[in-house]
Amino acid sequence: MADTILIFGGTSEGRELAEAYQNGWDCHVYVATKTGAEYLDETAVSVHVGRLTEADMETEFWRLTPRFVLDATHPYATEVSANIKEACGICGVSYVRVLRDALEEAGDLEVENATEAAAVLCERFLDVPVLLTTGSKELTFFSRLIRENPEVYARILPGEENEAVALNAGLTKERIVTGIGPFSEEENRALLRTYGIKVLVTKESGARGGYAQKLTAAKKEGALSLVIRRPKEDKGIPMEEAKRLAKENKKSVSIVGCGTGSAEQLTKEGLWAMEHATLVIGAKRLLDALRGSVKEDARFVAEYHAQNIAQVVSEAEEENIALLVSGDSGFYSGAASYAKELAALATVRILPGISSVSALCAKTGVSWEDAAIFSLHGRKQNYYKALAGGRKIILLGGEGFCDVLGQLCELGYGDLRVCIGENLGCEGERLIRGSARELKDSASEPLSVLLIDRNAQRRRTVGLRDEDFIRNVRTDGGEKKETDKKDKADVKTVPMTKSEVRAVCMSRLAIGEYDTVYDVGAGTGSISVEASIAACYGSVYAVERKEAAVELIKENAKKFLCKNLEVVLGKAPEALKDLPKPDAVMIGGSGGALIEIMRTVYAKNPLARIVVTAVSTETLQAAQEAEEIFGCKAEYTQISVTRTGQVGAYHMMQAQNPVWVITFEKEG
Repeated sequence: MADTILIFGGTSEGRELAEAYQNGWDCHVYVATKTGAEYLDETAVSVHVGRLTEADMETEFWRLTPRFVLDATHPYATEVSANIKEACGICGVSYVRVLRDALEEAGDLEVENATEAAAVLCERFLDVPVLLTTGSKELTFFSRLIRENPEVYARILPGEENEAVALNAGLTKERIVTGIGPFSEEENRALLRTYGIKVLVTKESGARGGYAQKLTAAKKEGALSLVIRRPKEDKGIPMEEAKRLAKENKKSVSIVGCGTGSAEQLTKEGLWAMEHATLVIGAKRLLDALRGSVKEDARFVAEYHAQNIAQVVSEAEEENIALLVSGDSGFYSGAASYAKELAALATVRILPGISSVSALCAKTGVSWEDAAIFSLHGRKQNYYKALAGGRKIILLGGEGFCDVLGQLCELGYGDLRVCIGENLGCEGERLIRGSARELKDSASEPLSVLLIDRNAQRRRTVGLRDEDFIRNVRTDGGEKKETDKKDKADVKTVPMTKSEVRAVCMSRLAIGEYDTVYDVGAGTGSISVEASIAACYGSVYAVERKEAAVELIKENAKKFLCKNLEVVLGKAPEALKDLPKPDAVMIGGSGGALIEIMRTVYAKNPLARIVVTAVSTETLQAAQEAEEIFGCKAEYTQISVTRTGQVGAYHMMQAQNPVWVITFEKEG
């Protein structure tokens, strides 16, 4: 059965790629209009007509399970390309951008987009004939120009839908010219002469869009050329390379999970793939360990970076290729990223192996279906939730476990029984058993696994008590202490969101395990810590402008094993600009810049969940203004907490200040 490929293309690009992939592939081409479909009438491909949303694309990708997707849409169709790329990422499909050839010829006037072009035309050219060749979709940007200048003409693709758009923009039928390009220099010159055109408006559409012919025609007819510059694209392949892939895609790559690195731990399927490979790629350690399982005349390439591997495969003459990965190919492995990178170059299959976790648990007689598993290899994750929750924990080593075992001792877990497995399945294998306290100073090999098999009383992991946090810092430069009764003047208490309010905020934030979270105006970091525990596989950024508070957040982060919590010293929104796209944002202190902070957040992620706490009417008013500015719904909840405190023989009510919790959400 032929592999499936999906192509998103315009007119000429769609046809070129369809012709290249119509033989030997199950080829599906997606075009927006009937005109684009007419270009494909004589090709042996499945044609789909109509504009797709990102959700529609996901449905198609799941239904057809393509080997890869070629995006050959117009360089100016940036929203469409973004949707294709997003859908590919969600569905795990390889995305390949096909680039148009760029031409260096410049127009007499150049602008960044259609809005700027319309502004220039309205300011300078309301009294001269203008020809728009930007396509029907952009005509709405020129509505004012069309209304005020009766000599504006537009050349568009034929079709009822396109003509309807032109008419809605204000053009009459007499001012609409239809035709299918690219047009020759003579055809362009004839059109310019017919209407006495003085300004030609075009996109930088490249050779396939007849860009050079339009500029030359304008110059010879004495018309100015106004060019909308092409959006910059950093990654992609040229059209000729995209067509070449259709013919040269006979290679087969087996991504082999090699277990702990010995031939005895390979599956029969993995061993067969290696024995029949004429090119073997992988980390040097694996190549050295498994060289005896491969043909003598096979070529070996020591490489583990995905892009470099793709280049090796692309340039290789060999057709049977084995790519070795340690452990199990589906468990903390690069196999998935390798498969996406190679999908356009070869038929890829992924073969499983025995993970180091499985090997250690088998050797110790411990089951691991109920274990919480974390990797310390270049990752920042928070395993406090699993630790305090009484779960069995397995950690894949980075640079040994001395720091981890030391932290367990600091948290009062020094008596926990642990087991370290070193070099499992290889020469030098050993199991080291003992308590966290006994082994905290013991060095271990980088290729190690730590098993914490505990059955202890559970601690809180959600709704941490206020007294669990460090709040006091010295202001005289002395050593920081949680409390200092003697020198009260030198000790400052940093503000903190109280546990009752914190619990509601965490509920509203609805943080997932893999989320990216901002805590703006973090104070002591109490919400940052709770967010770090909730997003145990994600990232949390505590943004705070006061240096004393920053040091305190770091102390609390250390106390609760918040490896995935990064403290950012600075004032929002400026401090947010270089941070990654957030899923949830807590704003506990805005410094009067709530609107600007929300604008920065929504620019990064229009669907981010934002929770704001307010104790002043000014913040409340700003939140109400934000509803109108950003077009989002807000839920306002006021929390009034009263605790009891003992005064002599009596327990008295002690009311806390009321706090507004405001939740902003946009519908996706």
